[in-house]
Parts: sequence; C-alpha cells; structure tokens
Amino acid sequence: MSTRSGPLAPTRSATLAQRLRPVLETLFDWLTLEPIWRAYRRAGTRGAAAVALGLWFIWLVLVSVPLAIIGGLLELAGVVQSASDAIATPVLLLATAITLYGAYNAYRFIDDRRTVYEYHQNLDLEKAGNCFDYLDSGDAVTRGIASAAIADAMDQSDAADPVLNQAGLDKEEAAFRLVDLFHDDDDDVRRNASEAVAYLSRDYPLTIAPYRDDVFAAMTYPDSVIQTNAAIVGGNMAASEPRLSDEVVDNLAPLVADKNPAVRQGMAMALGLIHTDRARKLLEQLTNDSNADVRDMATKAREQQEQGRPLDVDVESA
Repeated sequence: MSTRSGPLAPTRSATLAQRLRPVLETLFDWLTLEPIWRAYRRAGTRGAAAVALGLWFIWLVLVSVPLAIIGGLLELAGVVQSASDAIATPVLLLATAITLYGAYNAYRFIDDRRTVYEYHQNLDLEKAGNCFDYLDSGDAVTRGIASAAIADAMDQSDAADPVLNQAGLDKEEAAFRLVDLFHDDDDDVRRNASEAVAYLSRDYPLTIAPYRDDVFAAMTYPDSVIQTNAAIVGGNMAASEPRLSDEVVDNLAPLVADKNPAVRQGMAMALGLIHTDRARKLLEQLTNDSNADVRDMATKAREQQEQGRPLDVDVESA
C-alpha cells in the first residue's frame, strides 16, 4: 500500500531486507492469491475452489520437504522417535494455513479486482471517476488497474477535468492522491500513476509543483516509463512557470547521458518544453545522439521549440 514517507530516491538505498520484502510478498501472492484470482476470472467460484484445493496439495509437498529434513535431523539426534510422525501434523497445519491465507485474501480482494477490471474493460468517465475510490486498496493489483483506468480516461478525454468532476475531486486533491502513488510498493502502480500525473500536469502543471521533489525523485527511479513521465511533468511545470526551469533542467541534465535510449528520448521530449539556453544546449546534444529514435525526437523538439509551437509529447504507458 502507498505511503508518503519521502522521495523515491532514498528507498533505493534501503537495507537488503527492506528491498527483498516486496519481492518476497509478490512471490508469495503468486503462489497463493494470484492462481485463485485467475481461476475465478475464468471459471467463477467453482474454478477458484478447485484451484485452492490444488494449491493445498502443492503446499503439502513444498512444506513437507524442509520439515522432513528437520525431522530427520531430530530423529538422528534422538529428540524424536519417528520423523514422519513428528512432521505430519505441522505439515498439515502449515499447508492448510497458507492455503487459507490465500483464499482469505482472494475473498477480500476479488470483488474489488473484478469491479475495477470491469471498469477498465468498459471504460467511461463515470467508471474512471469511481476508480479513485480504489487507489487506497490494500491490494496492489486493484490499485494498479484503478490507476491505469484513470490514466486511460484522461488520455481519451484529452483533459483531466471530466474525470475529476466524475470523481468529485478538485485538482489539488487529485494531484495529492496520484503523486502519492509514486511511493507505492508496486512497480505497475508507480508506472500507471506516473502516466496519470503526466496527463494531469498537461492541464494543471502548477498543481503538481508543490510535489516537484517527488517528481524529481521519480526521474531517478530505474524504470524508463516512470522516468519519462516524470520528465514530462517537469517540462510541463517549467513551461507554465519559467521560474522553475533551472530547477527542472538541473534534474533532467544527468539523464541526457543515461545508458537507456528510451530515457534519453524522454528527456528530449521534456527539454523541448523548456525555453532556456541550457535546455536548448542539452537538446542540441541529443540531436547528435548515437540512437536514431533519440536523434529524431530531439530534432523534432528543437524545431518546434524554435518555431514557438507547443511540443506534442507522448506520455508513456506501462
């Protein structure tokens, strides 16, 4: 679930245990909740129950191996007389507990997942507005689908206002809730949120400005989609408020030499929105990039910048 504990950058220097935790949680979900959810989508309640039963047998096998080793060691040490008798009950209880945990989470989250999934598949403004209610869900998949639906609706309507009006939110509250997802534990949620924030910044760049430290931190996140969308947000802010240009360019400049051409291409789009000498020099540098796509984007951005025409940027989708 999302937390506003600070910028993204410090989380990258977290302890090994902190970095492994979301990975292990995701892996555990894929061995418990996810199979039940996928079976439910395809075959309903009966399918989910059948998969849950199959998972129980799988966990019986997985749990029995380490416990059998422990039981064997205890038998050799004379602590127990029979290893098989010693581990039988713990194996049964542990496999049952794990399966019930997955089933419980499926029960908690399936309705919400199904709702936002149907919203996204049959998207309209009302459904997109309703998706804001699911951004605080304890389930990453629900948050991810909801944020994707909001971003897609903003794209399709070519404006954020219709979606916000349906949600009953003003632009300040919407900005807070979407930028907050930059801190989410799940990468898909971060990507979809970055897309939604990019669309919101198209209409209300200065509403995002109070959260520019979060935006700048997102530019350093090791994901080209998030970096590009954060760069576009920065470019929109600088285009709307020139006093922010130097600060934005300071954060874009290191990424002009990023090893990923997708990131450099995103920087070209963002720099094309900023009308300062330094932005133009960096853009000129990108017109000589080793990658053809980066060169083409930089050339297009420079030409439109010189002609005084607004650059038509492409927000990155997850």
